[in-house]
Amino acid sequence: MRKIGAFLLLLFVIFSCGKSGNNDKIKKEKNVATKDEQDVMNEIEKKKEEIEKYNRYVEVYNNLGNIDRRIIRYFEEAGNEEKVRKVKGSFPVMHVNQSTIDNVKQNLSSKVKMDELDKAAKDMLPYIEELKTLAEVMESYYEGKDFVSDNYAKAQEMHTKFLAAVKKYSETTSAFKKAMEKKDRENQVQAIEEFKKNGEMVRYNLALQMKVNEDFLAEIDNQKLDISNFTNGNVEKFKELRDKISKQYEETEKILANGEELKKEGYTNSVAIASFKRKMTEFKGSTASLINRMETKRKGESGEIRNSFYAEVSEGTPENVNRVFNEVVREYNNLSK
Repeated sequence: MRKIGAFLLLLFVIFSCGKSGNNDKIKKEKNVATKDEQDVMNEIEKKKEEIEKYNRYVEVYNNLGNIDRRIIRYFEEAGNEEKVRKVKGSFPVMHVNQSTIDNVKQNLSSKVKMDELDKAAKDMLPYIEELKTLAEVMESYYEGKDFVSDNYAKAQEMHTKFLAAVKKYSETTSAFKKAMEKKDRENQVQAIEEFKKNGEMVRYNLALQMKVNEDFLAEIDNQKLDISNFTNGNVEKFKELRDKISKQYEETEKILANGEELKKEGYTNSVAIASFKRKMTEFKGSTASLINRMETKRKGESGEIRNSFYAEVSEGTPENVNRVFNEVVREYNNLSK
């Protein structure tokens, strides 16, 4: 599952700066009612609360991806059938961050309403909590090697509960993920329009870059490709999308080399900028490797198919493209810190 960037955080920078300018103007004018100033400040505060809530949901969404990967790795070891397999290697830690639960609870108590997201979050919360409880018990059992003394008796009991919990978790988080992805697309369009309108060309090009990057990942999803079948995909579509990524990155590199514009928009962390550029170069390479493997029909190897970790670290796989993209998102979010 690909991660989401915090676009609304950047929108708030524009919104608050623009409104602050208006507020300064109001203060300079004589005989202007204080109510006007208060209305502006109330509007800014309301927008801030909305953005803070959205960004908490972004963190929840991205953490769900981590949980999903841990579930996959558990099933690779213990199986997803009714009878548990004896775990031969080390038990894959099924950790569920408490922050995920806390963020959902905080958002549900917020005065700011996001009806579709709030409903989906409320529905999935009990199953995230159940998974967390189960994961802690399972981790203690396997790390303590209790299966040696009871011959996996409790492992079977926990596995049965885990299968049922994952089923409900998957059903309810699916609705939340779809709602978040819909909101993310809306925010992308809004961000790009606002950045261009306000002449914020660094933010504008970065937002466009992330959009074309996401379009590549979306096509992988649309074609339902993974390590088991990706060489059967429509490679021509991916070539078109990679060309767009490369073309946009030429513009992104130019603007990131413009010291005056970077300073004007507050991008003063040269280390963060360099990290983003390095990760973007890696991402472009990962898309090229995927296209190459599709064209040469080099299918997933048995180790890559059996183990999701190897699929993620092997060049030219959909899983590898997704992993590197998530790292690009991390570096993109760091740019605004």
